[in-house]
Amino acid sequence: MQNASCNVFVLFFNEISMPHPGVEYPEAIEDDYQMKDGMLVLDMRAPLVGYALRRWSVDCTDKNSLDPKVHHLYLNNPQTLYGVESAALAPGYDFQSKEMAKW
Repeated sequence: MQNASCNVFVLFFNEISMPHPGVEYPEAIEDDYQMKDGMLVLDMRAPLVGYALRRWSVDCTDKNSLDPKVHHLYLNNPQTLYGVESAALAPGYDFQSKEMAKW
């Protein structure tokens, strides 16, 4: 039997990551990540999402409140992580409050 979460693809439309609002030179971040229109768009399997966001130090807080010197990118719509188990690994993502909200 195959694990259902392995078949879930998370598509972060045009809002996966953007230069963090607190970054002094957002144009440099856009160039480094080869962003188009200031956005980095990626497709990946749900089990890998949290790992990728942690590896790239993407700020996944609701109000992009993590240190921009460490987190050069932020997730424009953290709600896209709802239901993704690996999201617990994403920097600043409040996994527990999201889980409690569904009760």
